[in-house]
Amino acid sequence: MGVVSLLLSVSVIAEKLCLTDAQVNAGFSRIKAHQAEVEDEYQQVWQIAEDNRQYWDERNRERFARLAATPLKLGQEAIVLSFKLEKTGLSPRCESFNRLQFEMTSSFTAHH
Repeated sequence: MGVVSLLLSVSVIAEKLCLTDAQVNAGFSRIKAHQAEVEDEYQQVWQIAEDNRQYWDERNRERFARLAATPLKLGQEAIVLSFKLEKTGLSPRCESFNRLQFEMTSSFTAHH
């Protein structure tokens, strides 16, 4: 909480949370008075969040692997290429991309 109070003024915190300055100050006073309890509770909440993240990572690992191994359907190559280009900052809305997309789709259709 110390970081929050260093980064934001009481007035800004109060405004963001729809509280009065007095309510924010009272909250900080309570946190300071019960710092060990607050820290313990924070660690518990953080651990629960971490356990949840690990659970879903593990649960989805096989599903994502299966999806990655699934062959693309007609036209999906262009979509995948579009996403990859957008990740690199290139625009898939240019003429050369449209031409490449057409060539890929035509090539895929010709081979299947």
